[in-house]
Amino acid sequence: MKERVNFDNLSRRKLVGGFGAAVVGGSAVGLLGVRENQRERPVETMEPNGDGTSSAGELRWLLVDAGLDVQEMVRKGDDLVVRYTSGASAIDEHNRELVEVTSQFVSHINNGGNGARLVAEVSERYDDVQTQYHVTAKWANAYLNDEMSSMDIVNTVARTEQER
Repeated sequence: MKERVNFDNLSRRKLVGGFGAAVVGGSAVGLLGVRENQRERPVETMEPNGDGTSSAGELRWLLVDAGLDVQEMVRKGDDLVVRYTSGASAIDEHNRELVEVTSQFVSHINNGGNGARLVAEVSERYDDVQTQYHVTAKWANAYLNDEMSSMDIVNTVARTEQER
């Protein structure tokens, strides 16, 4: 037989207060989990191993191999963030870097890689403006499924560029 809990000695205010504290405590733990998920975790360079699945480390290797001066790559939540020093001395060279980053991320997604977005943070740009832009897995998949042309995806990525 179950034992009944006697609430006679507890006032409504104490019960509601106790429940409220439990909810607030649970929310705080939940918020800490979200905050932990936003912490940056380093991505180490890894040479592609030919297993057919792209890792974040292999993406970093491909970006370096393509000529980008990658200073750092991190995982932040569902995003990958690559920080690179631009070698561009004019806008057309900067645009080539943007196309290269986009192309490598599309390849990464096409080979089973993960990441909701690849955020590129650019320093020492030709005009000394620090910028960032991003490409999403959604756009990469749209391109891979012939729902976006190469011009569409590059222009979409270029429109995300902003000063940081």
